[in-house]
Amino acid sequence: SLAILSSVGGDRRMLSRVVSSAGVVLGLLGGLVGVALGMLCALAFMGITADGSISQYPGFHIDVVQELGIVAFAVLAGWIASLVPARRASRLDVVGALRGSLRPRPPLKRTPVIGAVIGLVGAGSTVAGAVLLGIFVSSNNADPTIQELIVSLLVIGPILLQVAALVITPLLLRAVARVFARLGTAARLAARDTARNASRSVPAIGAIMSTIFIASFVITYLSAAQSEQT
Repeated sequence: SLAILSSVGGDRRMLSRVVSSAGVVLGLLGGLVGVALGMLCALAFMGITADGSISQYPGFHIDVVQELGIVAFAVLAGWIASLVPARRASRLDVVGALRGSLRPRPPLKRTPVIGAVIGLVGAGSTVAGAVLLGIFVSSNNADPTIQELIVSLLVIGPILLQVAALVITPLLLRAVARVFARLGTAARLAARDTARNASRSVPAIGAIMSTIFIASFVITYLSAAQSEQT
């Protein structure tokens, strides 16, 4: 479709804008759906766990500014995820795309090994940080050097795990495409397109993983701060 758009006069800037605007729209839709589901899940959780005490849940109140901030963050994440595909789209080989001669390069055979090594290092860093944190808390040690080491391990570990997941994502997408090939024409074409265009799919998956990572970090930090205050 981008090749057809380019063949009728679309320049590189227009192709880039088409892809990046799609990321913005998807980010907006994802933010709205996520906020709505989050409210429903929070309301359901409160209904299940409430003990009738007003001190536990003093009503269900929605912070409009906060929810709008979440939607804005989702739009930003969608736009950032579209930057790499948009840049690649602006360099599209129109003739090759129209005649169907463009074929994505298959993943290298050493890719799973690289991903596994990075994943093991990330998992080891996370576990080491958690173990050191338990020892540090139980010993009431206040050494700032150890604190910095623990924080570094707990931050670097999850980041390396995400990098490892992104490295092996093309292979995972190919495996998913083989499974979806049995679920009908639409599912087969969509899964095949996603697997064959890793340069477009992997940045999108990376944006989703990064968003989840940041959200989990913020939620954990706020929960720990609230627990410490109470």
